[in-house]
Amino acid sequence: MLLFFCWYIVDASAQTNNDAADWKTVNLTESHIKLSYPTAWYFENKGVRFVIKSPKENEADAFFENINIITKTVTNTDGATMADIGAASLESVKNKYPSLQLNYSKATTWMNSNAWELSYQVKSDGNNVQLLQRVYLNNDLFVVATYTAAVKEKDMYAATALKVMDGMEVLK
Repeated sequence: MLLFFCWYIVDASAQTNNDAADWKTVNLTESHIKLSYPTAWYFENKGVRFVIKSPKENEADAFFENINIITKTVTNTDGATMADIGAASLESVKNKYPSLQLNYSKATTWMNSNAWELSYQVKSDGNNVQLLQRVYLNNDLFVVATYTAAVKEKDMYAATALKVMDGMEVLK
């Protein structure tokens, strides 16, 4: 079962105005989550996967900072704890990215529940990227949200990405 969670975790790789009037809220009822994102960002619904991309910074901008969100309904978690899932997540990421530079891997609270958070840097498709990943499992809902940014621009949209992730809610 932990391998199942790891597959989803590995698959998920100019400041925006944070005024609420410039944000759009979507209820993803089939995925059981609600989230808000800046209207200047691009939102794509791919079923159980959602991508929110930053605006293009300039004509030379080849990498869009982004948040990937994957949701999945699970029926049997084999008693896995968040610590188990966190450890398996980290191992899975290390296997995919041998050059991984771990910043931290820790328990946290997200969407009013126990969760796991990883922060790391890797080289992916020729880019040095910084990732912040949160993993949530409660009852039968599994959610992974990953903010990915070019290392040299990681702070440009970090506050906005955290606001998106912190504002996510589980729909009952």
